[in-house]
Amino acid sequence: MSGILTQSLSILAVISLVTLTPAIAAPPSASIEAPPTLRASAILPPNMLSAPNCRVDETVRNDGYLNTYTLHTRDGDLRVVSTALLSERLRECAAIVAMDKVQPAGQFGDAVAEKGRNTVKGAVNLVTKPLRTVGSALSGVGKMFQRAEESLVESSSSKYEDSAAAAALGYSRSKREIAKHFGVDPYSTNPYLKDRLDRLAGADFAGSLLATGASAAIPGAV
Repeated sequence: MSGILTQSLSILAVISLVTLTPAIAAPPSASIEAPPTLRASAILPPNMLSAPNCRVDETVRNDGYLNTYTLHTRDGDLRVVSTALLSERLRECAAIVAMDKVQPAGQFGDAVAEKGRNTVKGAVNLVTKPLRTVGSALSGVGKMFQRAEESLVESSSSKYEDSAAAAALGYSRSKREIAKHFGVDPYSTNPYLKDRLDRLAGADFAGSLLATGASAAIPGAV
């Protein structure tokens, strides 16, 4: 009798173990929450919903730390991570509108419309070519500008401020002064603002060079 009882208990133990194993092995499913979606009009003050020629998209993503906005501008959309950066981009929108009202004058109109490296290269060309026609007396000046031009062209646009030639020619200084005038960061990562800064700095930079070259070509000029 005891042997039969022992065998029965062993069978019950095995059945119980088999029955309980799936429940023990299967952990409770972890729920993964999707990043919350917010409404711009609900989290931003009215003066941060738009600026001249740009507006903030109503849908705002949040990763648990920072809000990510989409800023619609007339040049294209910008992805803006953080409310602080959004405030800066809105100021830049207003600055871009003001910059677009400033047009390069005179013979520089076409050359300074080029962007990035081409703006600087074209502006230098306006100076080096007239200087080379003056005569051998200015050949050294022409070579100096040629070396500066080669240095600028070889540098990528993101390194303009670090270029020794750009600093020597006053391009970097022009860019900083123009940015200060319009209340923006000269090193902003906003590509649309950078285009305008390059255009205006190129015009100012080229005009300064031409004035310097013309004075050097006239004996007794101050």
